[in-house]
Amino acid sequence: MNLPNKAYMLPDAISNWPPVWWFWPLLALLILAVLCCAYLIRKRYKKSAYKRQAIGILKSEFAKKNPTEQVILCHELIKRCLLSTNNPELASLPMKALLPTLDEACKSQKFSELGDFFCSAPYNPKVETTQEQLETLYITTLHWIRSHHD
Repeated sequence: MNLPNKAYMLPDAISNWPPVWWFWPLLALLILAVLCCAYLIRKRYKKSAYKRQAIGILKSEFAKKNPTEQVILCHELIKRCLLSTNNPELASLPMKALLPTLDEACKSQKFSELGDFFCSAPYNPKVETTQEQLETLYITTLHWIRSHHD
């Protein structure tokens, strides 16, 4: 049986281009989703810039200062964070009145547990503070800056 070679020839393959009709809307949705995610990530990153700056200042400046200045630095950073989150009424409160609000934001570390030195040290330069109190103040302030909500 001698058949001509034309009988065994395969038909041309179906091309992959142009793609099916639903490819273009799917591609558009995928690009839109990527752009939305990038926008939301950038917005969140910018929104928390004040936290990163406050943590950087606390980490770089805390060890360089004397005990009274360390307490003042923590007060200033807390007030700056409150102002950055559009809470000027909280930032204007004296520290004793602000303590319950600060404690609400922290689950484990509490400012009220620091004692009276936290409120009185900026106004009394001869207040007695221990190294343990200052370490607790540093950790509590750092925890509050990271965990308070905008």
